[in-house]
Amino acid sequence: MPRRAAIPGLIKRGDTYWAQFRYKGERIRKSLSKDRQLAEEMLVELRARIQRGDWSLIDNQCSLAPIVDQYLQDVQHKHPPNTAVAYRARLNRILPHVPLRVTRLRHQNIIDYRAKRLAEGISPGSINDEVTALLVMLNWAVNAGMIGTNPIAKVGLMRHQTQGARALDNQEVEALLKGSPERWARLWYCMLTTGLRRSEVCYLRQKHVDWASREILVSADLAKGSRPRRLPIDQTLWGYLCDARVMNPEALIFGVSYTGIPRALGECCNLATIDQEKVSCHSLRKTFCVGLFRAGSDPEVVRELMGHKSVAITLSVYRSVAGVDRQTAIAGLPWGSGGVATPDGIVRFPVGAPRGECTDFNTGDRPRA
Repeated sequence: MPRRAAIPGLIKRGDTYWAQFRYKGERIRKSLSKDRQLAEEMLVELRARIQRGDWSLIDNQCSLAPIVDQYLQDVQHKHPPNTAVAYRARLNRILPHVPLRVTRLRHQNIIDYRAKRLAEGISPGSINDEVTALLVMLNWAVNAGMIGTNPIAKVGLMRHQTQGARALDNQEVEALLKGSPERWARLWYCMLTTGLRRSEVCYLRQKHVDWASREILVSADLAKGSRPRRLPIDQTLWGYLCDARVMNPEALIFGVSYTGIPRALGECCNLATIDQEKVSCHSLRKTFCVGLFRAGSDPEVVRELMGHKSVAITLSVYRSVAGVDRQTAIAGLPWGSGGVATPDGIVRFPVGAPRGECTDFNTGDRPRA
């Protein structure tokens, strides 16, 4: 078997390959790897970094384990608790399917992981979240000086079509609250009457309740984007919070896990015979937003209660699910005829009509004013 040609700057000492060359008079000598092919790749990378002016000579020999530990500690110090929980869950899903050492991580590992997850029926959006978690962590490790480069820095995201959550109608809300076990019915009621996000309601404690003014204080450490807000409490929810205060003043108010809420919502929707297409925890928040607008609330007030950065975001939530209200708005004009003409052959379901029931059929004649 012919010997492989020598590569300038690559030497072997014992069973380890070393980089040894000069650059602009400076002598460069660094241990690479016991694997020749890997050492050749590292040599090319080392030369490229030095030509860019990066003389730190930090390599990618680090294991992923210490990077994960230090990264999640940093996330926990800088972000709300739910952020660290979400990042850890995503990393736990992808890390078992990639090499343990950064030097062996390649784009092909990500491609293979995507194919495996797609075969399991996981949506491209969820897969993108998991890959992005690994990508962001490795970028953090580069900035922290733990590794020299991010080997998957140029990995792109999969194309996918986002499917936003839909709001529940009045009948679905009533069925959900009546069909759920009391523990979960109280949680759904809280989210439906405050617009709290899943992360916010999950980590809600007694300290977040202003008992004097009867308001929930969504503090900066709890709110998304660190935007605090105050939420009035209605009489029913006030009773629920008082019950929780008596039972265990120091514990979480609802005592539920962040990852357990979506599963419980799905089970409760089954009990209430609610169509679960596009229904998620965010549906409850969106239902709260739409309900405020339909009750005639000012857009700026809705924005404050939702905790949105701008009114445009708040209005986009409403417009995405309340197109039918355009007809209601025109029909409600005090100087109008009190109705909106429906195109021929169109079956119209009024706002709040029960599922499966049609209360207005147009058979071709124009509706009478």
